[in-house]
Amino acid sequence: MSRFYDFLPDALADGQPFALGIISGIKGSSPQKRGAKALFLADGRIKGTLGGGCLEAEIQDRARRALLTQTPATFELVLDHDFGWDDGLICGGKVLGVILPNTAAAGPDFWDELARRESTIAWGVRKDFSVATVAGAPAGEWLYRETISPPCNFWIAGGGILPRPSPRWPRNWISR
Repeated sequence: MSRFYDFLPDALADGQPFALGIISGIKGSSPQKRGAKALFLADGRIKGTLGGGCLEAEIQDRARRALLTQTPATFELVLDHDFGWDDGLICGGKVLGVILPNTAAAGPDFWDELARRESTIAWGVRKDFSVATVAGAPAGEWLYRETISPPCNFWIAGGGILPRPSPRWPRNWISR
């Protein structure tokens, strides 16, 4: 199963222009949580999701315009009856985010490192819309920050042996 960070090195290798959309905050109810990401490719494809429906269509349109002008942007969308009535998207919350048409500037090595997840990396989007690792910079300098950690291994050793049923144990304690 592909993880979102696997899409970025592939998109850079393909050389097709794209904008990265990130949900940087939510207030109230929303279809996605903080940290949701999507790549909006110039040909109209989307890798990842920011919530689907009219919310994602609105952000996709803004990403298309950001790609044309090469201008990053923030967004704040209220998910009420005025926004998504026709599609039934009336969560009542608010979604905040960023659209970055210039994420390739961070370089393929940066995105490859995130995709590999070999070590813990704190990264984010600065107020000037640049993408960088977080190295002691104050929290107020960032539009979005997150930490990526290596996957953890989960081992189960032994399965054990079920004891013989005892008259003191209810039958449903022993699985067959």
